[in-house]
Amino acid sequence: MKKKGKNRIIIGCKTQLKDINTLFASIFTLTSLDFSHFNTSQVFNMSSLFFDISTITNLDLSNFITDNVTDMSLMFKDCSSLINLNLSNVNTNKVVYIKVCLMDVVDLLI
Repeated sequence: MKKKGKNRIIIGCKTQLKDINTLFASIFTLTSLDFSHFNTSQVFNMSSLFFDISTITNLDLSNFITDNVTDMSLMFKDCSSLINLNLSNVNTNKVVYIKVCLMDVVDLLI
């Protein structure tokens, strides 16, 4: 992870992560994430990935490769400021657990 600018993180990972459960959960000052270089092709667990990030307003996950993901439960729970979410290329074919994925995300425009 590289921090760039105030409260903005650019995510870059060359390793093959498999479980990113709670990776960004409860980072209360976070306002922006750039996932353009984040490899998610081997990930199976995205549960609570953005849980309780109440300061973020926009998330672009169009680069996420989610073909192997089985758990997306609580993924955006309590992201109360989230208004724009790009899931245009997200594949949910193997997802088994998705309970309360968008709970308390009240102003979301998809």
